Amino acid sequence: MTLSSLSPFLNKKIILENKHSFSIMDGFPVSKGHSLVIPKREVSSIFELNNERMLISMAMVGDYDGSSGANGYAMSGDASQGSDFGIVATQLLDSPRATDPVDLDQDGVVDIFPGEPLKMTDWHWFDWYSRPGVPQMESNSSSCYTGAEGCPQARNKEEIMYKIMVGDTVNLSENEKQWHFHTPNPGTDLGTELNPHFDSLEGLLEEPAFLRDSEGLDCSIFLSCGPFDLPVGREVPFSFCIVFGQTESDLVNNARFAQVMYNSKYQGFTPPTRPIDRTRCDAPGLRGWRARADKAMALR
Repeated sequence: MTLSSLSPFLNKKIILENKHSFSIMDGFPVSKGHSLVIPKREVSSIFELNNERMLISMAMVGDYDGSSGANGYAMSGDASQGSDFGIVATQLLDSPRATDPVDLDQDGVVDIFPGEPLKMTDWHWFDWYSRPGVPQMESNSSSCYTGAEGCPQARNKEEIMYKIMVGDTVNLSENEKQWHFHTPNPGTDLGTELNPHFDSLEGLLEEPAFLRDSEGLDCSIFLSCGPFDLPVGREVPFSFCIVFGQTESDLVNNARFAQVMYNSKYQGFTPPTRPIDRTRCDAPGLRGWRARADKAMALR
């Protein structure tokens, strides 16, 4: 017998649902319209929830092959080349709340409901040589770079920046789509494979940034959060941190810890060891405590 067969909630009509929970109308409501939110994770005991995973929102940046003049962690999945450097990420600890339902992966299921923290809702990368504002693809040997005095700039550069931040692909040229929105198959870039909010990394090795004969400048990354309403005179929370790890798993653990510390208002898990008062037998007039309290460390 499974836990599902024991649940009285699973044969009810679902009124709202996301990846982690669903909502049904209360069969015996205290007030009209009262509903219940049911988590999808099944456990046989509440004690199994002690190690509940924590959702974190971050964008990682590192070296693809682990060799950039020095040897370090390789993001490609190959064996690490050395320990001279690791991997870094920007993590969103807090963000404005959603004012509209948000579907992050375009699967038709709401991922963020109104009132929930948005965190990261869009992530895009682009080659520096095709950055927003360039009228045509640049290269290592270009004679004039957009932004330099006297060099041409795209008239819609600010519009392109906004479109990247919100995942808007309407009225873009074919070049702009290829430069700023990436599918798993760069050779075809089918619209059916495109997630306008999150670029795919599956076809990264087929992108011009990887295929050019001589290495160019680093890619740039956009991380954004929205949409949300901001009435005149109102304030919204927004906090982020820079997290480092020697490996990707180490980075994720550090990010989890950063989120825990932020949620607990930067207070540690446990207080320092409490001193135990004692009277010295060889000197009854003197009092002291155990040395381990002096050496104990507490997080603050």
